[in-house]
Amino acid sequence: MRRAAAASASLLSLHYAEAGVHPKAWAYGVLAGDLARMQWASQNAAAAYTRALQSASRMRDIDREVVVRVAEALSDCLLVTGDFAGADIAAGGQGAPLAPYFH
Repeated sequence: MRRAAAASASLLSLHYAEAGVHPKAWAYGVLAGDLARMQWASQNAAAAYTRALQSASRMRDIDREVVVRVAEALSDCLLVTGDFAGADIAAGGQGAPLAPYFH
């Protein structure tokens, strides 16, 4: 059941991101990332979290604490996959996805 839910959430996040409906792309991307992460599907989770953060950067009213949690989850997933440079960036290194939220 979780696998089907993760696949549905991932597909919906992609659909809404392509359509420019960023609040829904954000919500479904975070859900897809969380569900994939629970299944140890770190690459899928990283893709979903990345898509969610890209949508979040286009939203005005968003909880910064949730954005930080998602960026940390992305960093953890990238560490598991061996993408150490990407994990550093996601965790707040240069070019971090958090930059739009702290200007």
